[in-house]
Amino acid sequence: MNEAHAPEGTTTSAAVALPLLGLFLLMPPVVTLFAGGMGVAGVPLIAIYLFGVWAALILCAGLLAWRLRPERTRTDDPADERRTGHPDAA
Repeated sequence: MNEAHAPEGTTTSAAVALPLLGLFLLMPPVVTLFAGGMGVAGVPLIAIYLFGVWAALILCAGLLAWRLRPERTRTDDPADERRTGHPDAA
């Protein structure tokens, strides 16, 4: 792997920190902070919090996976181009 295509240290650090952040945000002591009787449009605040954290974790994991994906290299094999009609097909 070429160093120019290696993921940055901050991105890999974020990939390690994201599950830990999710674990912290979904721990019962933190979740119970939102267990009050208040609600928004009839939806309890705890449900909004849980689904919001869940959606944010999925979004962040998707962005990190996109940033950490390996670089595809162009193949010079003409057989790939004939099979798919596209020069970058692998």
